[in-house]
Amino acid sequence: PISIGSDVSRRADLVVFHAGTGSRDGKVVTTGGRVLGVTGLGEDVKKAAEAAYSGIEDISFEALPEALRTAAWRQD
Repeated sequence: PISIGSDVSRRADLVVFHAGTGSRDGKVVTTGGRVLGVTGLGEDVKKAAEAAYSGIEDISFEALPEALRTAAWRQD
């Protein structure tokens, strides 16, 4: 199962998108591929990246040690 800390859902600077997830026995589980997208919001790229990476710390699942951790940004 995927464990997402309760603090994650309350944060205004963080959005978690589910992609490779499903439900089993009432719990959110991985189904393969890119499982979650964690998006941080901030006044600048540095603060947004910090928000995203700190959010990742409150998320865990079995394959997480192999997780791809990348950051990208859009500048208007």
